[in-house]
Amino acid sequence: MEKPDRPEIRALRDAILRPSAAAREAFARECLILVRAYLMGNWPRWSLWFNGDLSDAVESAASQVVASLFREEPEGSGRLPVFQKRLLETLHACSCRGMPVGPVLDGDLEEAVRTLDDGTLGMALRRLLRLQGEQGMNEEWGIRHPEKARLRRRVRDWAVARGMLYRNGDGRGTLLAGRDCDLRLRPLSLDELFEFLGAGWADEGEALGRLADHLSPGGAQGGYCFLNDVVRVLFEVMTGRITSEGLAGAIPGALGVRLTQGGLPESIFIERVRERMRFLARGYLEQDAVKGKFTDSPPLAALTEIVTEMVCRDWGMGRPAWDQRSQEEMAMILLPGLTPEEYAREYRSRLDYVIRRVRARVGRGDGISLLDMHDVVA
Repeated sequence: MEKPDRPEIRALRDAILRPSAAAREAFARECLILVRAYLMGNWPRWSLWFNGDLSDAVESAASQVVASLFREEPEGSGRLPVFQKRLLETLHACSCRGMPVGPVLDGDLEEAVRTLDDGTLGMALRRLLRLQGEQGMNEEWGIRHPEKARLRRRVRDWAVARGMLYRNGDGRGTLLAGRDCDLRLRPLSLDELFEFLGAGWADEGEALGRLADHLSPGGAQGGYCFLNDVVRVLFEVMTGRITSEGLAGAIPGALGVRLTQGGLPESIFIERVRERMRFLARGYLEQDAVKGKFTDSPPLAALTEIVTEMVCRDWGMGRPAWDQRSQEEMAMILLPGLTPEEYAREYRSRLDYVIRRVRARVGRGDGISLLDMHDVVA
């Protein structure tokens, strides 16, 4: 159930129904908090794409989103034509999808803001800020990684020309999908993409043609993959594969991490290990949540990232973006608004316990293995 009279909705009504410079500033502050929180909550997704400090990228993207949405016209009036247009478009899109937004009367946003309840306005506002935040992060990534951004545009254009680009509505990102894809099943993994894109092609066109041939449902996968995963694999191959035999010898054999005979990009190898640790960490955290070990519903994505980072540092596989930050420092970044007292009371002992359990599980082995692969060496 939605909380009544939330501060961002109160600020939204003030900014639209009683426009002023002060109302604009108050609403912009609330939206900046929401955008930051959403982007930080998706840390595992974005951290794959930013080699530096991700918190700096999030801050830059969130600030740019708010600055562009909340531009006053005329200056000093408090009126927000860009935001009003985007919010009306979002309400209309929600209505067309059958969501309970009620009528958006003749494009009259003031009437909509007066008549729609807090829950409906909050749903539309969060959707707008989420989409704008993702666009902002993509733009920020393009600025920081221009070569990868150019490759992404080429792959995207290739997919658009073949009707294979699909904008997923659940926030997981843009997909490349075959004609008979089944989104109820899982996507092709990084390992599976690398298995048939890791070698044996002369140029991008040949590689993408091979990808198109593989985008059909089979087994547990649904015949689709993430655009960003394809870009990542192609870029790694183009810039030279790195065999990871040295890294393989540095971690417990119980992890079951395997290498293709042609070698594997180091970053993908490390991501295999981290993904396995995420799986274990999230499982333990979900068990604790069911047992009532947390006071409220726990932020599983953030806590899972902290456990994964602390365990993977044992093998020199920590994220450069975290720069050896402590558990508490990571929690403060991933959970905006969290105080040291709340961290100590709600999360510290639980995180310590789950980290010990994951380390013990890896040390024992207990049949831990990653996705079985063809054409492998130990």
